[in-house]
Amino acid sequence: MPCYNLTKHSALFPNPESLPGPGPYYTCLVPMADLPGFPFEYSLYFSPDHDPGQGGIWLYVCTGNPLEPSNWMSYEEAVAAGHFDHVEDRPAQNPIYLDHTQGAGHTETPHANVVDGVLHMTYHKNGLEGTQRTLLATSTDGITFNRLNGDDDSVVLRYDQQTEPGDGHTGYFRWSRNPFPGISQRWVGYSLHGGSDNYYSALWASEDAIEWTRLDILSPIEGLAVNRDDMLLIWHEIDPTSIQSLGNGEFVAITGVGNRASGGVERITELYEIFLAEDGRTLTRQSRKILSAGDPGSADTEELSSPTSVTINGTTHLIYVGAAKKGGVNTILGATGVLDAADLPPELPELLKRRHIHTRPLTPNNSPITLKRASKDNIPFLVRMNREMDEEMGEENWTDDRYEARFYAWLNGSHWDVDLIERAGNVIGYTAHQRRQDHFDRSIRVLFIRHFFIERDQRRIGIGRTAYETLIDQRTQNLPVTLDILPTSPDALGFWRKLGFETYYTVLKKESPQEDLL
Repeated sequence: MPCYNLTKHSALFPNPESLPGPGPYYTCLVPMADLPGFPFEYSLYFSPDHDPGQGGIWLYVCTGNPLEPSNWMSYEEAVAAGHFDHVEDRPAQNPIYLDHTQGAGHTETPHANVVDGVLHMTYHKNGLEGTQRTLLATSTDGITFNRLNGDDDSVVLRYDQQTEPGDGHTGYFRWSRNPFPGISQRWVGYSLHGGSDNYYSALWASEDAIEWTRLDILSPIEGLAVNRDDMLLIWHEIDPTSIQSLGNGEFVAITGVGNRASGGVERITELYEIFLAEDGRTLTRQSRKILSAGDPGSADTEELSSPTSVTINGTTHLIYVGAAKKGGVNTILGATGVLDAADLPPELPELLKRRHIHTRPLTPNNSPITLKRASKDNIPFLVRMNREMDEEMGEENWTDDRYEARFYAWLNGSHWDVDLIERAGNVIGYTAHQRRQDHFDRSIRVLFIRHFFIERDQRRIGIGRTAYETLIDQRTQNLPVTLDILPTSPDALGFWRKLGFETYYTVLKKESPQEDLL
């Protein structure tokens, strides 16, 4: 039983006719009690989904239960009813906000909070320093917005994509008042850190919700703390208002878990609860699914994303976006439930809790890959990487002493060669290999690769291929290459097949039949 035990509800309202297809995207539910004079209890800000035009920010408003469809009205309906007559220069209709000053393309992915009586709304745009950046606009009435610095630069999240991971994209920012005692600032949030398939996420903090400091870069790693090897935690999908203390130094939060998808690639996303330490980025436990894709024909049969919530009298009221019809229709949906931490999932091994945190020095994306012979001083690195490789392949973990004994033997005059794989001077993997007779044709000498490991946050960006090509260039002496793959490692099999390897022989194994004879 998950901590967040949620029940789905119906759609909150029909998609606005003025909203470009496939419909609403990146919802943000905001309690408005702290914004003086705002005539409703809640606002829901959202944008179109990757509109090829100008996009924009739409507004719907609500008083009462935000999961009751009859409580919602569009901004146009609220204006017609006179609720915003006190705002002299109010927008005539949705979208209530478009940034025509900085950048190009669509204005999208709003996220907002009331900060000291002023609504602060972040969003992102294209065409900013060759990438997409998060900007900030503020409002004293909730409907008319001014860019942070007027006609001047209003970007609040940026980094140098020439020297740091990713292409510079800092959009999809979701932030809230800081719930983590391990972070000192008042506000905390998660954003994208580089777009397309080879993205990262980032954790940010701020005292005033204007000047943001990046605390860490977070690597998306397939299979880490989730129950499918092809899915990953989407850190910038965390609903920050769902983060709740469990009373034991841990926190639970709702986020999306999905595949690597960008642009027109089909997205697969469902909602999970994840467990975090007091620093907001260390994982503590295995994640659990809390809302699954719906049945065929339902509004969320393909995707659940953009979770945003509020807790009312102990009940979580969650709003999310469902996708159906091959991504052709988005719908704003809801779910309710209570938080019960009586049954927690297993703790993660210590080795995995911070595996996703990008702690190595940041290097240019085009830094060359080099090989360096390992020495006994490198054994602690080799033990850690060998252990992680075994875990990924489903192998039984050895004790540290046994791993150390292996590498001492290999590095002390055995017939095995061990190379560190380096990028800009940082160790990102290793390989163990041997020149020997072919197992089946003793007349042929081959290079046999026993171990080939690349750190997870360095994968899927061409580094593995480059490392292999460097190995071939420097170590094979024009010999054929062979290696063994376990059936528990389909990702590794796919990697080697992409490099041109074909099945050479198959080894079958059957455990001792003694028990069958008893």
